[in-house]
Amino acid sequence: MNPALSLAERTALMKAAAGEDRPDLAIVGGLLANVLSGEFHLADILVKDGRVVRLVEPGEALDLAGVDIVDAAGRHVVPGLIDPHMHLESSSLMPDEFAKAIVARGVTTVAIDPHEFGNVVGLAGIEALMRSTAGLPVRFLLRVPARVPELPDHLETPGRTIDDAGTEAMLGWPEAACLAGDISPNFILSRDATQLRRMQMAYDRGRFVSGYVPQLPGRGIDTMVAGGVQDSHVPKSVGELVANLRHGLHALLTPRPGRFEADSFAELGGLIRRGVIDGRRISLCTDDVLVHELLADGHLDARLRMALRMKVPAMAALQMATLNTATLLRRDDIGAIAPGRHADLAIVSDLENFVVDEVLFGGQRVAAEGRCTLTMARTTLPDFTRSTIVSDMPASAEALQIPVAGDRTAVRCNVLVSSHPKTLARKDLPVVSGYLRPDVEGDVLALAVVERYHSSGRIGRGFVSGFGLQRGAVASSTNHNNHHVFALGADYGDMKLALDELKRLQGGYVAVLEGRIVASLQLPVIGMISDLPAEELAGAMADFERRMVEVLGCSVAKRPMYALNFICSPVVMNYGMTDFGLVDSANLKPVPLFPEG
Repeated sequence: MNPALSLAERTALMKAAAGEDRPDLAIVGGLLANVLSGEFHLADILVKDGRVVRLVEPGEALDLAGVDIVDAAGRHVVPGLIDPHMHLESSSLMPDEFAKAIVARGVTTVAIDPHEFGNVVGLAGIEALMRSTAGLPVRFLLRVPARVPELPDHLETPGRTIDDAGTEAMLGWPEAACLAGDISPNFILSRDATQLRRMQMAYDRGRFVSGYVPQLPGRGIDTMVAGGVQDSHVPKSVGELVANLRHGLHALLTPRPGRFEADSFAELGGLIRRGVIDGRRISLCTDDVLVHELLADGHLDARLRMALRMKVPAMAALQMATLNTATLLRRDDIGAIAPGRHADLAIVSDLENFVVDEVLFGGQRVAAEGRCTLTMARTTLPDFTRSTIVSDMPASAEALQIPVAGDRTAVRCNVLVSSHPKTLARKDLPVVSGYLRPDVEGDVLALAVVERYHSSGRIGRGFVSGFGLQRGAVASSTNHNNHHVFALGADYGDMKLALDELKRLQGGYVAVLEGRIVASLQLPVIGMISDLPAEELAGAMADFERRMVEVLGCSVAKRPMYALNFICSPVVMNYGMTDFGLVDSANLKPVPLFPEG
């Protein structure tokens, strides 16, 4: 919902547009990427009170005496980029550091789903987070978390609960854009009463409903859309993208390993160039970007750069990062450079490689030459967002192990496979001294999820394949969506030590080898966010990832820390691991460790 201009504000803009009052700022000489008309054309851009008031055609007389001038000659002027779906917590940055990092790349609006804050510290945590974004050089919109917690409490112990009243309150906040959709589609397909009730709350308040529609057949998509879901951020391929568009979804493209990578963009570019599909209901999206990847490769600009390099037509690609998203978000005050809209824009010297020279936010120059130029106070968050790992860790390594009765030497087990999507495999695992053991040579590691909030002592025990550690163990408190702490590894003693250190740090990542901590990274805010500046944190994160590969022998070729964060997640289809054990995400039911038959 757009914050309404007052009559006085609108009148002031009209006077400047009519030439009765001087603008505050003029961006002159640039080639405007006009995402409304689909043209690149010369135009000078006049700004008053942070909003565009005029587009001045070449040759038109213009008196700019006393007006602040930005010379954009020889460069493109593009609208500020808009990310429709992302999780600030995945960057592990405080909001100020995150804003500084992305605004220098031309990103001026993000719609965040802070369900991580909700699951760890509840509604008060989300409220504190949103308050902390005020005054930053990026517009933060809220994707209201649909279910905190997501799973019923017989499948996963909740950290915090946000009820209907809390959901309704958030939908009424001015930053609210939609009801978020990072939940199992089964809640909608099965017409869960709570989910449908909250969706209706969103409709009644003029918000839209976002979705998660992974690889569903046409009937499944139609059921979701008939229920009011309006987008999905998980198409894996162009075929799935086209199916989403045909059945009425706005498609958010979120490239990552196994999902809509460069070859898919190349295929999409060909379809758009040949006029086979219309790109107006497609947006680019980041979802989750770790800090070292953000600083090395970029944020939404990296997705735009990929699209441009893969020959998606330049105007179509820009629309996917600006106007299309503004339309989805029901915002007619951003997403384009036109009278009445916020003067959020980037001046780009190399469009194909999307090299950003300068950025304006609300008519204020906020970034130049790849760096934010504003001086701002550090973000602070309340004390209750810290020291959130309450439960004690298991008292011994034996507490992480799975006993086996009798004198068997091997037992067949259901093993979680870290793949796209996650699957189950049946593996024969060795039994030593009455306990199951991982099979490192067979790429099967031990996995334990420890309930972190209520000192229940509950531990989900099992095994995982596909992560490929050769030795040692890793523990983390980033474990979407409930963020119980977990450890995986080749050795239970190393797992125990990693969990103990994680508790001491009150969140982050720990790597252990042969009883020695070989790497650690502290994330004290909700167990996911650091106080460090972006550059320092990025270096530490990249170093931790390198040590997982070089010291522990992790075989995941692309984004191993990202893979680690989602190994247990029941939200990511089709299986997960909670403090209760294995879970069938699609059908919302437990899975026995020992398969029947």
